[in-house]
Amino acid sequence: MPTLFYTGKMAFPLRLMTMMSGIVAWMTGNARDSSVMKERIK
Repeated sequence: MPTLFYTGKMAFPLRLMTMMSGIVAWMTGNARDSSVMKERIK
């Protein structure tokens, strides 16, 4: 059975792109959910 997570070494540019895409996804998710969270707190 293959492993679920990649355990090998990645090149630096590939690792940088992966981290940046995760950061962008996190930022857009937080920006989209802020109004919903404010309504839930009220």
